[in-house]
Amino acid sequence: MFATLFCILLLPEDRSVAPITGISEKNISVPAASEPIAKLQKNSVSLTVNTKDYRAAVLDIYFANNGSPLAGQGSLIIQMCDKYALPKDCTLIPAIAYAETKLCTTGISNAQYNCWGWGGSGENRIMFVSYQDSIENIAKGLHNGYGAILNRPDLIAPHYCGSACTNWITAVIKQQAEINNLAFRLGFPSLF
Repeated sequence: MFATLFCILLLPEDRSVAPITGISEKNISVPAASEPIAKLQKNSVSLTVNTKDYRAAVLDIYFANNGSPLAGQGSLIIQMCDKYALPKDCTLIPAIAYAETKLCTTGISNAQYNCWGWGGSGENRIMFVSYQDSIENIAKGLHNGYGAILNRPDLIAPHYCGSACTNWITAVIKQQAEINNLAFRLGFPSLF
């Protein structure tokens, strides 16, 4: 059963609560109270009605639209983004995941819970025990390793992936814009 999603969200500008109505993107449906969030599908996105932060909803829809196993991790990404003082739009973590592994849809990235190529390639790549483990470590590592330049993928790239990553900067910036455009199409304020 598909329905218009009515959610209460925390606006980033003033952090006040305001209702948003009329969201539509690829058949958003509201799950029954007992239906788990894990039932996200490529063409049908389920979200809880009590969304606290629209950024999480945008990320979950972005992941679902791309067939990513990260679907349902939007709230955790936002939580870790805020905890480790990453840019408020929280698009860097998913954009890097897209540039590195097409959002954990290539190779064994999903089995390793490592969508970000963290640790390098081959035997150097870090294997995490869960997405919660990897997302927290990625957010903390980005904060500790790149702090002041987190808004500049062009400055992150030489250290993050080296000179061999010729398309990395473009891919990250393009995906950040894609996520922001999705927020706009859903009727939310711009993320950045």
